[in-house]
Amino acid sequence: MKPLLRGVLLLAVVMIFPDILPAQTDYAIGKGSFTLGGEASLSSYGGDRYGENERLRAVRFNPDVMYFLVSHLAVGGSFSISSSSWGDNSSSTFGIGPAVGVWFGRPNSSLFPFVMANIFFRESQSDRYSYSMTSYQASAGIDLMLAKNIALTTKISYAVESHSSESGDFVTDDNANEFTLGVGFRAFVF
Repeated sequence: MKPLLRGVLLLAVVMIFPDILPAQTDYAIGKGSFTLGGEASLSSYGGDRYGENERLRAVRFNPDVMYFLVSHLAVGGSFSISSSSWGDNSSSTFGIGPAVGVWFGRPNSSLFPFVMANIFFRESQSDRYSYSMTSYQASAGIDLMLAKNIALTTKISYAVESHSSESGDFVTDDNANEFTLGVGFRAFVF
């Protein structure tokens, strides 16, 4: 089974059966808590890859699993599944990578602002080309607690990406930047 598929299956099991995870705290961002989240986003890319006056538009789903090593500081992994288009081109992209985040707030807070850093290793395919990319992403957002364990998440992200693509005998390396606004939900297991 491919590592990406294993990761997606593990995330699905943990989201469906969160009681299998051990937690050792009494609040959402305390030591020993887990967070399982994900947001949908619309992205707009620019840079060398897309031409001077062109932008790529993408729809993406980014689930993540994080573990709080100490209160407020979590490490984990993120996944990325997206569909994109520009001009008469379209592609599907899958990615995975490590993440680290810092959440702010007191145990009885209903708002938890956070900052997060990710590195994604992605592969993309279309009818005309394939490419791999490495993406370095910085994000800031807010988790608004809707219930004791569930939050509405809003996030703004900026990423710098390096691409290596192949299309027949044509190989190119270039860079792009990405600005993303995302909205989703996050479950805290504690």
